[in-house]
This record gives sequence, C-alpha cells and structure tokens, in this order.
Amino acid sequence: MGVIAQTILGLKDRYDYVLQAAEEINTGYLETDLERLVFKSFEALRPLRSEYKVVGDLKDSTGKVYEQIGVGEFIRQKAINETYGSSFRPDSEWSRRRFMEIIRSNGHLITPHVRTSIQEDFGRLVQITKDLKPYDELTVSLKVNPPITVHRHTYNNYSNHLLELEDKRVVKLFLKTSESRRVVYNKVKKNESGCWPDLIDVSYEANIPVVEDLIDYLVKVYKMAGELVDVTKRHNEPLTTEMDTLASAYKVSKCLT
Repeated sequence: MGVIAQTILGLKDRYDYVLQAAEEINTGYLETDLERLVFKSFEALRPLRSEYKVVGDLKDSTGKVYEQIGVGEFIRQKAINETYGSSFRPDSEWSRRRFMEIIRSNGHLITPHVRTSIQEDFGRLVQITKDLKPYDELTVSLKVNPPITVHRHTYNNYSNHLLELEDKRVVKLFLKTSESRRVVYNKVKKNESGCWPDLIDVSYEANIPVVEDLIDYLVKVYKMAGELVDVTKRHNEPLTTEMDTLASAYKVSKCLT
C-alpha cells in the first residue's frame, strides 16, 4: 500500500466525522428545510376558504400601506392596485422566506378568516411558526497552539516545475456555518490588491495534505460549531414534529377522499 493510501486510512475516522459534521451543521441547508416544512404544512390545509378576501395590510415604517394579504384557496400577497396579487411558491427561496415572515408577523390576522373547520389547527401552525428559531449563521474560531505549518500543493503553468509546495503557517481557524465545508485560516481583510483569506474546502480531495496537518483542530472546530447549532435543533425538534404530525393528518385525509 502506498504512502498516500496509508495516510487516508489513518485519517478516515476523523475525516469522516468532519465531512459528516460539515453537512449537519450547515445552517443554510437547515433553514431551507425549515422553510419547506412550514410551507408544506400550511399547504396541507388547502383550501383555506371558498371565496377570496383581503384580510390585512402590510405597512412601512411611516405607517403607509404598501402591500396587502389576501386569502382564498391559499395565502396571497398583493399590491394596493392589484385584485388578487401573486401566490407563494414552494420552489422559490425568496417566496418561502417571505411566506414565513408574513405568517410570523401577520398570521393572527389570517386565522379568523380561514374555514371554521381548520381554524384551530391553522392557528396552532401560526403559533408554532412564531416559536421556531431561525438557523442563523454562526461563526466559530479556534486558536492553533502551537502554530502549524501546512503544505499546500499548487500547479504552476509558468515554470518548469508544474507541481509546487507552498508553506502556510496556521495560527487560527474560522468556520462559518453557512459555508460549512470551507474553513478559513490566517484570516485577513480583503485589501486593495484583492487578497482573500486562506481557506480549504474540506470536501475537496486535493486538500487532504492540509487536512492531514490540521485534522485534530478541524475535529475540534466542527465539534464547537455542532454544539452551537444543536441548541437551535433541540429547540425546534418538538415543534417541527408537532407541525409535521398536524399536517400529515390532513394529507392522509385528502388521500382517503
């Protein structure tokens, strides 16, 4: 067995942990899943009412109405000069996010106007949505002590040596949960020459030599991030379970009719 293969085998358990953690702590993915669940849960109660009706105004900071909420088969948003406006789309990130914002801020205005038979469950979905914590971007950092010199290989097309090694001294790691596969080290601000911080994509096989040098610190920084994200997960889990259970009852009922 070659040296590279032996190195990969020696890293496997810790590297697998890092790769799995990178997927599990990604707050962008988690927030998207949350938005989809909320949207589909309210969709399960369709139709919300038989006739379309405007039920609320959205106002800007000066108190001027700039948009309205309408309810018919489902919830719609409309400009003042529109009759029906536009519906929300589950395949649009902006639409899902806007839908959640309206439910959180104005769901209580909608509840009295939906069908009597679904008002209690609709109201409960509104409250759950308000109680859910968003998966905000988190940043964690970890000091590398003593500093470690990593060896990154680069391809230089302008010299006779196509494969070169570049030494970098690492003193600190930074991890953003919204970009959870990328770990920044030697963080610097972008300067006039366009210099960016050094970073590694832990899922990119070519970075294995750097991962090898930093693996124990990578495990630590992903564990730190995971513990922070888990706080929101533990808060949301019973709420999302209740939401899914409530919506599932309507989905099953529709399948049986």
